[in-house]
Amino acid sequence: MRILKNKKGISTILAALLLVVIAIAAGIIVYSWATGLLGGLMGEAPSVGEIMTMDAYGWDSGSGNCTLYLRNSGDVTITIDAVYSEGIPLTLGADFSCQVSGSDSLDIDLDEVGALMVGSAHFATGENEIRVVTQLGNTFNFKVVK
Repeated sequence: MRILKNKKGISTILAALLLVVIAIAAGIIVYSWATGLLGGLMGEAPSVGEIMTMDAYGWDSGSGNCTLYLRNSGDVTITIDAVYSEGIPLTLGADFSCQVSGSDSLDIDLDEVGALMVGSAHFATGENEIRVVTQLGNTFNFKVVK
């Protein structure tokens, strides 16, 4: 026993600090493992792939109505839920209509173009904003100049 008599151990401060570092490292390892495991079990959140762009717009010289040509550039079918002109909600049939491939439809399939026709009563001279809201709740704003 005489061999260990002159040896000293580490101080209590260093021992406590070492225990704290070990506990933090263990916590990080457990957190990484748990989030990786739970992330794998729960899967990823679905992405909403609605992308609508305006290819062009034009004015009917006779009626004064505006037609917006809206393209579905996303990866899901877009269903038009509401249309607003300068913040005022428009009524389907009376104030606006939408045609896709020559027939009335509010559904614009992938890479198709829908013709959204808005009545002339909803436009002032100058820049006007048309807001299209989809069934998934996404909002698309388009500017037209009369």
